[in-house]
Amino acid sequence: MNRLRLLAVLFVFTTSLHADLVIVQDVDAVGQKLTMTMKTKGSLMRVDVNPQMSMIIDGATGDMKTLMHEQKMFMTMNVESMKGMIAAATKTTDPNVKPIIKPLGNHEKINGFDTEEYLMTQGDVTSHLWIAKNHPHYEAFVKAMETMRKGPIGQMNPQMQMDMSQLPGMPLKSIVEMNGKTTATSMIRSVDETELPLTDFEAPADYKVFSMPAMGPAKPDSP
Repeated sequence: MNRLRLLAVLFVFTTSLHADLVIVQDVDAVGQKLTMTMKTKGSLMRVDVNPQMSMIIDGATGDMKTLMHEQKMFMTMNVESMKGMIAAATKTTDPNVKPIIKPLGNHEKINGFDTEEYLMTQGDVTSHLWIAKNHPHYEAFVKAMETMRKGPIGQMNPQMQMDMSQLPGMPLKSIVEMNGKTTATSMIRSVDETELPLTDFEAPADYKVFSMPAMGPAKPDSP
């Protein structure tokens, strides 16, 4: 569950594009080095984490499937079952506090793009963002964020889904700090707009359903 909670905080992307979107990035979160590939198609989003696990989210309904590739199994969760997980992951921010974004004047070349460092603060969370102002896929990126931000998960915890149109461009690198400690860094390798098959957003036919054991009420201690 810790990894699911981490992914919920880091990246939840969907889109309403004519072309589909593929983003590949390296993430170092709480000591875990991950390669994440995010694909979006309409209201659907898929996140592949290394070769072991994938998440498929329907931005319209909030339903999420977690695919465990080594076991060839998948688990389904809906918005109601995720409420506690998402609330715990986002308890350090106040949804009523708008983020403050300001330039720091530092510049860096990332993947051939000129970027400028910006500081974004929201509650106890501080992010350093290296933004490419002339990135050709920025508009697609903003649309990808909007579908999820306005969907059930975003409405349940709007602080998770910042309005990316507030940024002056595409964030290619980020360092997230919470209470003064770095919790995650990420670097986008590539962004592409292409046509993706719908099967990318479905559980393979040979995967079996994994059911979480029911958690009943706690029993009182014996006298």
